[in-house]
Amino acid sequence: GITGISAALDVSKAGYDVTIVEKESMLGGYAGKIRKQIPVDDPYEDLILPIVEEKIKEVQNSSNITVKTGTIVARVAGEPGDFTVTFKQPDEKIEFDVPYPVPEDQKVDKNGKELDAEQVFEIYKQINKGKQDILQLDPKGEKFGAVILAAGWRPDNLEGEKYAHLGMGNLPDVITNHQFEEIAAKGKVVRPSDGKEAKSVVFVQSPGKDEDDSDFDYCGAVTSLVSLKQAKYVREDYADGKAYIVYQHMRTPGLSENFYKSIQQDSGIFLTKGEVVNVSTIGNNLLVEANNTLLGESIQIKADLVVLAAGMVPATVD
Repeated sequence: GITGISAALDVSKAGYDVTIVEKESMLGGYAGKIRKQIPVDDPYEDLILPIVEEKIKEVQNSSNITVKTGTIVARVAGEPGDFTVTFKQPDEKIEFDVPYPVPEDQKVDKNGKELDAEQVFEIYKQINKGKQDILQLDPKGEKFGAVILAAGWRPDNLEGEKYAHLGMGNLPDVITNHQFEEIAAKGKVVRPSDGKEAKSVVFVQSPGKDEDDSDFDYCGAVTSLVSLKQAKYVREDYADGKAYIVYQHMRTPGLSENFYKSIQQDSGIFLTKGEVVNVSTIGNNLLVEANNTLLGESIQIKADLVVLAAGMVPATVD
């Protein structure tokens, strides 16, 4: 992804040899799948094409960067300055796979009595049969002085009763920001239910409904900026398009504030602090109801599409 690529380029420019390990068949990660991205240069006002392609070309032209695609790290052993790294293909099983610890439910017998250390160790050996001890160095492993973990993230899955009032899972035209980006990357913004133009889109930043004003889990400045970016997609696709952003917190740190201000100047994008309490159907459209808005009153918005600002779950959580 863009994080690992950027780190590799920085280390390379400092004069070191670098190896990039990528599980997929090509570099780019999520950044290679989006339609446009937040501006990164002055005046920080307009969307730009993803910069990841330029970064990939820079990697390819670097004489001291080696790229291993279709590869994952099976084990990192050793010490700072002298690491031994074992590589393998995804789904491949090798003797230097990292041994798994014994799950807690296997540390007790059928009566719930805790097993002693020797019994637990026997279970450990059984579940890790064929794997080398964690302290054993791979004689065929490659040597590195440092390892950078650029683990990335995945879009959160918004499921369950917690989001039922927003229509998630029940109404086909209520989607996440990730799903919206997939649609926008293919062309004009349309409704997934029938493929018709989505000219009125509501972006919801927080679950709402109760007194808790928290955003969706794993949200932050990036998800705030993504909502602003995606609202701009609607305006790019349709001259008469309207985008509504209902938020509890709008995080646009540093010079990203310039981008936020440029969005505020767009007459077709409406922003208000508020608590979305319900999303329902009205004819062939959706009806979004929000309380405690900046207007000091409750509002109703008729929409073609509703987009929920799902968070970015770190890969390390899984």
